[in-house]
Amino acid sequence: MRVPRQSHVPGIDGLRCLAVAAVILFHAHVFRVGWAGVWLFFVISGFVITRSLHADIAAGLPASEVFRQFYLKRSFRILPLYLGAVLVFSLMISSFSADRGEKLQHLPYLLTFTYNFYRLGSAYIHNDYFGHFWSLSVEEQFYLVYPTLLILLGATRLSRALLIGLIAVPLIRLIVSLAYGAATPAAAIPDLAAWRGNAVYQLSIAQFDAFACGALIALNETRIRAARFALPAIAGLALTALIIYAALYGALFGGPAEAFRVNLYGYYGEIWLYSVVDLVAAALLVAVLTGWRPLLWLCTLRVPRYIGRISFGIYVIHFPMMEVVGERSRPFLQQLFERQGLSFLDNPVTYLMLFGGLTIFLAHLSYSRYERPMMRLGRRLLGRSEPAAASRAI
Repeated sequence: MRVPRQSHVPGIDGLRCLAVAAVILFHAHVFRVGWAGVWLFFVISGFVITRSLHADIAAGLPASEVFRQFYLKRSFRILPLYLGAVLVFSLMISSFSADRGEKLQHLPYLLTFTYNFYRLGSAYIHNDYFGHFWSLSVEEQFYLVYPTLLILLGATRLSRALLIGLIAVPLIRLIVSLAYGAATPAAAIPDLAAWRGNAVYQLSIAQFDAFACGALIALNETRIRAARFALPAIAGLALTALIIYAALYGALFGGPAEAFRVNLYGYYGEIWLYSVVDLVAAALLVAVLTGWRPLLWLCTLRVPRYIGRISFGIYVIHFPMMEVVGERSRPFLQQLFERQGLSFLDNPVTYLMLFGGLTIFLAHLSYSRYERPMMRLGRRLLGRSEPAAASRAI
């Protein structure tokens, strides 16, 4: 099973742009289904990581070197910004938050990438600086186990295991939902159903099928690119699943919008919703790989490509920028608009453009001045040069 050695796939950065844009629109209360952008990130991550690992294995590197290169690259890509953000946000909390002690209790879980588990506890209190970091813990937990599976099983047996995973993980979601409801005292949680939905939403093993979708696409990339039926098949499957789910659960939940809400629970919707989202994300990825012109054109434009390249920084920064800086600035901006006779600007779109734009600017500075130099350092430790494409493939 051969994976192309091309270091960078045109359009992947554009897909990342779509993913982070959806998440920002969700947190700006503009796009209710924008939370699904995180699942697009998961599928892309499974694809990119599998490609990278498989290329190293195919090059004949020993297992110890594959591990060393993988974890060193991941560390220098993720940890500098992540730990830097945790430090900066902690200083902000210490300086400006009245409930600083409560918010700083989150640090042990953030530093051990177990934050998603912490958020599943009844004692968790929302943190508007770190709340979105649960998904980074899920990714790191995937990185912890996946390279070993690929090395031990090999590409062919891993493909079979991943296919089994696509069937097994929905069952795991059912078990998680039932077990979490049974284990949580009803008196401890005002809305037990929401907490059961939240458990499925954030527990890593209940979402590993998203990574499996991306990994399977990577392991079969050559076939997918060569087969004319690949895109119609996956797109048709995704569309069919989407229509059936929307029709069935839209009726059960009182409308399609409610059937796709975040932390969904009820009528076993928490079991199937994520499978549908994974299929749609996989179809988008296959559309880019097979060169479907409308999407590939959009994803290879200069601006979406660059936004996708800095999407990690955008994701890390956007939540406190919107939830903390944005909310605290809103009374001042409302007064300013009113004094200047610009009250019509006091709307969600204005704040989205203002604080979303500021987020992108800060992410640009972070990427160009901080993240890229750290990636260069990681490559020097690996004894590699820095071709332009490789700098984007990490």
